[in-house]
Amino acid sequence: MKRFVLISLFLMSISGFSQKIENQEGDFKFLKGASKVEVKFDYSNLKLLKVNFTEEEYIADRKKQLNGKQNGVGDNWEAKWRDSRLGMWQPMFLKLLTSIATNKTNIQFVTDDSTSEYVMLVDVLWIYPGWDAFKQKAKVTSRISIFKRSDMNTLLVTLDAIEAPGDQFFNNFDDGLRVGEGFAKTAKTLEKMIAKEAK
Repeated sequence: MKRFVLISLFLMSISGFSQKIENQEGDFKFLKGASKVEVKFDYSNLKLLKVNFTEEEYIADRKKQLNGKQNGVGDNWEAKWRDSRLGMWQPMFLKLLTSIATNKTNIQFVTDDSTSEYVMLVDVLWIYPGWDAFKQKAKVTSRISIFKRSDMNTLLVTLDAIEAPGDQFFNNFDDGLRVGEGFAKTAKTLEKMIAKEAK
């Protein structure tokens, strides 16, 4: 946990990174004056690696590889991977999104709060977990959409955040943490856009 906190804080200080935004429709100006946005994550469309595994296919393949090297390693990896969504990816996204956007706009980004006026859906589409060997970055592609809670059929803004990099700063053998850094980079892109357009 201490390592997670230190890395999260380090990420907050980073200003330069490569993050492509495509297919944007609308902007964030409607959030001016808003007080709260509920953030929801959707993994139902998730694919992994260049072969576009489903998550269950990826887990089975990776678990088999690791257990083949040493019995039990794959089982331990699977448990950590399955815990990563709630334990790393989503907290890192929310931490980075809040660090600037909330300070500049007073908008709170929360989870499990049905009182918010707006709902942000983070549809996680593709993940490349990367590797510690040769410092191969993780990559995360997501579609970000915001709706007014009272009219969830009307899309206010949407954009595709393409291949947000999970940079390697230390020897990082944790797949989940590398991917979490990609979630953080996506949030950092969003916070700058929101802070600029909704303040």
